[in-house]
Amino acid sequence: MESERGKERFSELREILSRHLPIKSGRALDIGCNAGLSSFVLEELGFDVVGIDIQEKAVERAKELAKKRGSKAKFYVMNAKNLDFKENTFDLVALLGYPLAHFSIWDFDRILQEIKRVTLVPTICEVV
Repeated sequence: MESERGKERFSELREILSRHLPIKSGRALDIGCNAGLSSFVLEELGFDVVGIDIQEKAVERAKELAKKRGSKAKFYVMNAKNLDFKENTFDLVALLGYPLAHFSIWDFDRILQEIKRVTLVPTICEVV
């Protein structure tokens, strides 16, 4: 987001999501948020965002960028197979970028169960 390529990726993702998201506001969970690019796009589009990633350094970077941007997005180190959220917490769950490549089929099955549990009406957005 700070580099030219980061700015391009932000704009590209914003354009895609603005056209294809099934809802336009609410609480969004960004699984595999990395340094927060997709979380910040979702926030700019009108969502209250929580980003999670299993990598502590990625979450630290996302928090730094959030502070720089004046973002209200929250970031946590968390495993998507065991989400630390109550049932029906989110309106949208996003897997943006390439997080699916990091999950086995068994992991992904467990992650889908967790998504279903924490989402009001399961709506998954996956853009590669």
